[in-house]
Amino acid sequence: MRRALLLCGIISPVLYSVADILAGLHWEGYSFRDQTISELGAIGAPSRPLFATLLVPVYLFFTAFGVGVWKAAQHRHRLRVAAGLLIGLGVLALTVGQFAAMRLRGTEQGVSGALHLIEGAVAMVLLLAAMGFAAAALRRGFAVYTVATVAVMLSFGGWSAMEIPRVEAGLPTPWVGVKERIYWYAYQIWYIVLAIKLLREPGGTRERPAERWVLNRNRAFRPWIHVLDCLVRDLRSPGRPVSHSAGDRCCRRAGATCTLSTTARCGLW
Repeated sequence: MRRALLLCGIISPVLYSVADILAGLHWEGYSFRDQTISELGAIGAPSRPLFATLLVPVYLFFTAFGVGVWKAAQHRHRLRVAAGLLIGLGVLALTVGQFAAMRLRGTEQGVSGALHLIEGAVAMVLLLAAMGFAAAALRRGFAVYTVATVAVMLSFGGWSAMEIPRVEAGLPTPWVGVKERIYWYAYQIWYIVLAIKLLREPGGTRERPAERWVLNRNRAFRPWIHVLDCLVRDLRSPGRPVSHSAGDRCCRRAGATCTLSTTARCGLW
């Protein structure tokens, strides 16, 4: 089940790219270079019914991916936080995102356009937070890759956001579609990389150094606990004989010598 859920992190971005292409081709005259992805789902756009329909399975798979990350996290609390944020992002897209659509360029955006921008800003905060927690949980090369991805997102996302007034005014926006898609697909690819990394982990988790230290410490003290247990039993039942083999085995667990009287005694070095 965990692997199937994590595979959804690969399926969702692929389906998103398919939805982008099909909706753009469905709108005669649409320019992938000069128009944004949001315009495909704009109120009144000929591509809106198709695009909105195709996005439903996209975000269903994405939400399932968030559940898969949660299952793979296990003891890694930061990764579990990232999973919760991804699940929240999927739920937001399936609910508010389906209704908070912009209007066609060159028309008054009104409340709908404002909600579209607010929903996009909230989604971006959730995404960046999830990326940060995931990078902190997995560390090493994945953290470096995440930082590079965030840098690309902020650069091209900010660059394309500068064209919003021109979109609202219905003015030409050369290359805005390319700039926005670089920003958009940068984090779609990040989902795929995260899914692959978690899929490659045996059992979806790895023992942390701190936990390894605790386990080693417990192993070191375990023999001495056995010795103390023998001594307590001896004190509770002073007249009860203990076999040499049992006492010797008890002492050997702690690297001690065993001396016998009427009961087993452990003489530690």
